[in-house]
Amino acid sequence: MKGGARRVREKRRLKKLANCNVAKESLPPRDKLLGFFKARIAAAAGAQTSAS
Repeated sequence: MKGGARRVREKRRLKKLANCNVAKESLPPRDKLLGFFKARIAAAAGAQTSAS
């Protein structure tokens, strides 16, 4: 049950951050941010595949 409660708290914290005007003004647009992280994940997955 501890893990579930932790996830709920994390979701609330992330929701608060997403609604914060300072965060909205400081971060790039959502689609650019998602593209950046998707590219990093793909690069990391490719590095793991070639290392095997």
